[in-house]
Amino acid sequence: MQITMKLNKNIIVILLMLIIAPMHIYAGGKDSLRNAEQANLKALQKKLEASHDSLKKEKNNLERVYKNNKNDIKTLNKEIRDLKNNKEYKTYTALIAERDSLENTLKELQEGQEDANQKLSTERENLKAVQNEKTKLVEIQNKSGNEVRVEYSNYLEKPFSEMTIEELDFIQQECKRLKIKDLKKKAEKTKENKTNYDEAKAALDRPYDEGQIKELLKQLNGMENLSANQSNEIEVLVEQLNSYEKSNESFEKFLEDYNKVDHNNEIIHKAAIKVLRKKYFEEINKIPYLSGKIKEFGIE
Repeated sequence: MQITMKLNKNIIVILLMLIIAPMHIYAGGKDSLRNAEQANLKALQKKLEASHDSLKKEKNNLERVYKNNKNDIKTLNKEIRDLKNNKEYKTYTALIAERDSLENTLKELQEGQEDANQKLSTERENLKAVQNEKTKLVEIQNKSGNEVRVEYSNYLEKPFSEMTIEELDFIQQECKRLKIKDLKKKAEKTKENKTNYDEAKAALDRPYDEGQIKELLKQLNGMENLSANQSNEIEVLVEQLNSYEKSNESFEKFLEDYNKVDHNNEIIHKAAIKVLRKKYFEEINKIPYLSGKIKEFGIE
């Protein structure tokens, strides 16, 4: 019995210890947590106080800088007012305005000078031309009638491609002044022939116009009293004008055949161009306008 009671007491003691020990541990843990929270709060408080002090110092610094800047601006405004009221400043600004005005005037004068120089250059060229004409007139006046006749007769025998309408007008005027009637008449006829020649040459540089070609051929075939050189030129022109219709047809056929070629295949393209060149180009190249159109295809 005593042993049993003793065992029961021991069991009770053990149970009490198991119950009391956790309670003690829990109480100790709670105190530790409370202490940690207090330490964190104190640290946070110190940071807030330090931040507050820093912000307060920054605010004080900014207020001081603002006050200083405000005083500086006030001082500067006073200095500006004093400067504007200063007689020397007014003189200085007046001189600046005058300088600007003079610079604008100088710019206008420079532009006017450039324009004047351009006009002067043009007038010099005109004067030079007049002096050349005067020199030519003096030379003519110093020549005898026979010398003038020979010189002008030789000019009127030149190929039309080596003449100018201006020179023919001059010869007409001089023949009239010198009363060389037969030569004046020849100069007038030569000028008419030269004009027809120029129109025919120009027609070969334009698209084919059947009506115009027929009219030009009529004029060229009706020319008389031509020099050998002039006759040769007119003969070539007549041949070209007569062949224009055929050459134009050859050009149109060339276009048709050219458009049928597969130009993406280089071998086929080159072979086709060789055939087209042999077939059409001799006829086409008789006419300058058509020859130029061929070159637009990159074909020589």
